[in-house]
Amino acid sequence: VVFVWAMTNVYQIDTVPTWYNGYTTTAFFMTVLLTGPLFAALLLRVVGVSFNAATFATISVLGLLICVAVIVLQGMSLGAIHSSVQQANALVPDYGILQVWRIMLLTAGLGCWICPLIRRKDPHIAGLALGLILVLAGELIGRGLFYG
Repeated sequence: VVFVWAMTNVYQIDTVPTWYNGYTTTAFFMTVLLTGPLFAALLLRVVGVSFNAATFATISVLGLLICVAVIVLQGMSLGAIHSSVQQANALVPDYGILQVWRIMLLTAGLGCWICPLIRRKDPHIAGLALGLILVLAGELIGRGLFYG
């Protein structure tokens, strides 16, 4: 948590107006909440350790909901963010559609983990691995938009 907090502070520089806001910090922590529990579930399942998967899954679902809220709020504020050169929404013209893809990948990835839990079954290792790949792909889209 301290390392993630320190990383977010690196991006809190006023020379890059699109990074100089609370959305940057929130996005970093949402990546932790989305990927961390799923990765932990995969590793624990591989080694055969039992754990309370519902608690871990709940953390990731809450992370997804907060992530979607941040996406919407940040998208609405992009028009007001600008440098002396150009508007923020001109930097990534496909922002909306890329965020939709991101949300779909994140949801599908978490679904690979949560659907078996809803049916009161242990998720398969392959399903957890696929879920992690989908979530990581969604987060890579998010990072691309962030740096764009």
